[in-house]
Amino acid sequence: MMEFKVLVLLFAFISSSVSQSIRCNYSLRQNTQYMCNLQIQNPDGLNNFTQVEGFHFPGMNNVFVTAILRNTTGSTTRNVPSVLCSQFPHVTYIDLSYLGIEDVDANAFRGCRNLDWLRLYNNRITSLPDNLFMYNRHLNYFDLERNLLTALPENLFANQLALEALDLNNNPIANLPRGIFRNLFNLQFLYLRNLRISAVNPGWFDNLFNLQFLDMADNQITQTIPANAFRGLFSLESIDLAYCNIRTMNAQWFQTMAHLHYVFMHNNFLEHIPSNPFVNSPSINILDFGSNNLAEVSRLAFANMPNLMVLSLENNQISRLRPQWFEEKPNLDSVYLDFNRINSIPVGIFAPLTGLRSMSLWSNRIRTINRNAFGTMQNLWYLDLDDNQINSVDERFLRDAIRLNYFYFYDNVCASAGFFGFANNITNNIRYFDRCIRNFGFVTERTTEAGSNYNFVEGMNPGMHLEVFTQLEARVALTGFNFVWNPMLEIVFNNDTIRIVRNQDTDVAVIPTQRHFRIDAWNYYRITWARQVISVFEANEDFPFIAYTMQDWYPVNFLGLRAQESEAIWTLEPVQLPPPTPGPNSRNKQEV
Repeated sequence: MMEFKVLVLLFAFISSSVSQSIRCNYSLRQNTQYMCNLQIQNPDGLNNFTQVEGFHFPGMNNVFVTAILRNTTGSTTRNVPSVLCSQFPHVTYIDLSYLGIEDVDANAFRGCRNLDWLRLYNNRITSLPDNLFMYNRHLNYFDLERNLLTALPENLFANQLALEALDLNNNPIANLPRGIFRNLFNLQFLYLRNLRISAVNPGWFDNLFNLQFLDMADNQITQTIPANAFRGLFSLESIDLAYCNIRTMNAQWFQTMAHLHYVFMHNNFLEHIPSNPFVNSPSINILDFGSNNLAEVSRLAFANMPNLMVLSLENNQISRLRPQWFEEKPNLDSVYLDFNRINSIPVGIFAPLTGLRSMSLWSNRIRTINRNAFGTMQNLWYLDLDDNQINSVDERFLRDAIRLNYFYFYDNVCASAGFFGFANNITNNIRYFDRCIRNFGFVTERTTEAGSNYNFVEGMNPGMHLEVFTQLEARVALTGFNFVWNPMLEIVFNNDTIRIVRNQDTDVAVIPTQRHFRIDAWNYYRITWARQVISVFEANEDFPFIAYTMQDWYPVNFLGLRAQESEAIWTLEPVQLPPPTPGPNSRNKQEV
């Protein structure tokens, strides 16, 4: 019986020895870096190794080893054996990814006084000791992505003045100590993506004067981000706050970021962009606010961005384009406005964008395309107008598209077509827009501007699409075309009712899209009439806001005076819309 017990113990000892092993297969990279390709079997997380096995190159020994790279094939360990740094004291590069590490002892890297680059990516580490890097003053890069950390000690990086890149992505960290980054004066890259942070502490960034890249995407931030949250980030070039549950934007966040190039705030719940949030960041190249709930965007939201190249506002609730958004942006290359509620493109609004190459307005409510909608189109290469309500197109717009390659026009009212190489055969491709071009003869679209005169084409059964934003009541009056104010019909819109005063000489119908008139909000109406003049004006104004006639024997004119209290877009459109003309097949968008 005694002999059997001895055999069992001996077998257990032999099994343990076999399952626990650590060795290096050495290699020389570019004749400069002597590397240990680590093979380790330590499933029990033992730390009693006295020697890393392996055969050195002739003339080499442990002191020449400068890099340790894990060999994931058949390697596993629950900890970081301290023998690595004690046997290779001059190592500067350590990669221990994908090894199943759960525990890191306080002395794990103590012997690696010259450690510069450390990667513990994709392990199972749940915590780190406070003094882990006390002796690693030269640490420049540290990757802890995809572990199970829930918290970090405040003094973890107290001695890491040389640290330039820190990756904490994809850890269940719910909170970070206020002073955890306080000594990282040279930090340039900070990755905090997909943690469980619910609030932003301004103290995190107080001393990060040299930080260039900040990624905080995929955090469910439930508390309002303070106005001074990013006050210390004077050198920041890129900030990512996408998928962060942000509902309110503060214009003060970016005021100290004079070198900012990239801003990503897509997939949040923003409803408004305030005035001048980036006025101190003239170097911005890419601005992404896609997939929010934006309905109101200040006319100065994108002020002072002469270097802007990409503007993304897709998948929002935007119904109106403002000319100020596109002023003084000669380098703007791509604009994405897909999946909004835009129903008109004001004439000339994109004209300042001389470098525009790509414009996407897929799935909006646009009805008319004017010649100057996109300026001279001298560089426009990609245009997506799919799934709108377009019923009229100026032929000159199509003939001006001398460089247009991809042109998507599927699922519109007057035509449904898509083209690859549109500019290569403009004359032939235009025939698919015959009905759109014919309709443009009695459909026109204008935006009111002070001191401007426009000619309106004549048409049958005219209609007006009215959008008005005002703090007072709005009035639409139908009169005889003369210079004596004598309205025969007046329509009053206010917050109490929509009042229509009719007489025997006028045939007018008003169809509101809302049941009531909303003060300080956009209101939408369609007005159709016969043989009359339309004058629109604000209450208590001395002059008509807009006037025109559809009678053949009078000149067709626009007389405008922009009111201080309101902004409006006026559209003439036909009552009956003819069916679309089928067009050619084209490549699927995903293939482009």
